[in-house]
Amino acid sequence: MRREGEYIIQTIRCVGGPAYSLTDMMAMAVGVCEVRLTNSGLITEGEVISQALTHLVIGLDDTDTTEGGATFALALGLLQYLGKMREVIPVGHAVAMLYPPYLDACTAGNSCSFIEIALNPDAVDHVIERAVRFIETESLSKEWGGIAVKKGFVISESLRGFGLAARAQVVTAEMAETVADAEQIRLFGGETEKSVRLQQSACLVKII
Repeated sequence: MRREGEYIIQTIRCVGGPAYSLTDMMAMAVGVCEVRLTNSGLITEGEVISQALTHLVIGLDDTDTTEGGATFALALGLLQYLGKMREVIPVGHAVAMLYPPYLDACTAGNSCSFIEIALNPDAVDHVIERAVRFIETESLSKEWGGIAVKKGFVISESLRGFGLAARAQVVTAEMAETVADAEQIRLFGGETEKSVRLQQSACLVKII
């Protein structure tokens, strides 16, 4: 696999009769721009060309109440909403548990969620704006919690450490802001206390 400008080139080599059908289907896959093939007897080999996309992780936490609301449901709704956009390919959704729920500021489930999407690099700002508007509109809380947005696959040691700390102790707004600034994570929130909305950085670490 290699990158050439705005494209990712993957080399393929298939053997046997199914190779022809497999390579034909590859050309129909979402995100594939072109498939270049050569056939030599039973061996089919060539290159699959796809656009280089941006990996985006959106962590969120909603201050749900006993009357309703659930962060994971809101996150799934956001994933489905963004997935309808032409520039976006949905990747996945996960839940992260935070510090044990005996603090006054905790919600019932005391968890946060994150979604992963792939998208055209030129659409990043537009997609983030749409995500923020969706949470503002769909959140059931009077003061919606917050969103953290991270670009790229790499999870640094400092970010991983913050994610683990949020599961083991109370993290402060200052701690979250420091990590977010260092990792170029964009934070958005409603009118709640910053310590609530900034918990979202913990969502950006894969559950270990």
